[in-house]
Amino acid sequence: MSLISCTENTHVIFESPYSSPSTIPSILLTANPITTSSPTFNSSINNSLSTPTNVIVAKTSLPISTPIPTPLSTPFVTPTPLISSNNILFDTSKNPFGNSSDKSITNLSKLTDFLTSSGFNITSDDFNNVNLDNISTIIIFCPSKDYSFLEINKLIAFVKSGKKVVITGEWGGFGSFTDTSINIFLKQANLKINQDVIKETLVQNYNLDNEHLLIKKFNTHPITKNINLLSFYSSASISVISGGIIPIDYINTQLIAFSGDQSFTIQDNIKHGVVAVSNIGNGKVVVIGDSSEFTDKDTDKSGKVNLDEASNKEFILNILNW
Repeated sequence: MSLISCTENTHVIFESPYSSPSTIPSILLTANPITTSSPTFNSSINNSLSTPTNVIVAKTSLPISTPIPTPLSTPFVTPTPLISSNNILFDTSKNPFGNSSDKSITNLSKLTDFLTSSGFNITSDDFNNVNLDNISTIIIFCPSKDYSFLEINKLIAFVKSGKKVVITGEWGGFGSFTDTSINIFLKQANLKINQDVIKETLVQNYNLDNEHLLIKKFNTHPITKNINLLSFYSSASISVISGGIIPIDYINTQLIAFSGDQSFTIQDNIKHGVVAVSNIGNGKVVVIGDSSEFTDKDTDKSGKVNLDEASNKEFILNILNW
């Protein structure tokens, strides 16, 4: 081991084989015993000097002998990537909207672009082919095939781990929407999407026709924050039911957006829930009675795509940020 003797108040520059100061081993400073019986040291790393990043500068107030450290041979370990809350998966495994292409979702390109520009990382793929450890939210758009019991349990485990599943349905099977397995999953969260369609009776509550709902009634919730109006296009109703993993907790499990007081389905003539939230374990579930509000279509011929109507964009951001 080599020693360097230094005079008082000198700068000692050690060339280090390490690339950053945070990985440099400690340097042992020892006093010359003939200098003082109670030596003190004033040593520091001075980053203000104009030196390369692989150079260490030490300043002392007394003569010292400093051993030059021998580089340690340590294997490089690849750090485990952090799971981002912005990693969103559009599940394509069950032919969303009746689309037979497993690798794409039609009419959601503007949504994908909007969410990407908002800082989210969007993947469209079969959720069975994706490492879900790196995904924070799965969105299931209007599935036209049923999930197997194994897949349902996989979704339940995903939510229980503290993550989120968002499901958008359709009215009465429109778009080949299949609700059987979805409702098996939703029952664990004490929710159900109904095989019906909501119609409005008051003209101020719909646009173009009485199935194109203008949603104006909201309960207070992070998802409905700063939302005054949503534009839906033929929505099924959502119900809170019993039979979930835990008894219904009406604070965590609730309808949060509604059609008008005089809207109706075939069964009744009251307001209906069109958006609901709940929990399974440590995670969250959101269910919406319509899928069209996020698409590239201009359903009401207004000159705007559905995503750009009312507060639909803010709505999806609130869902993902909740």
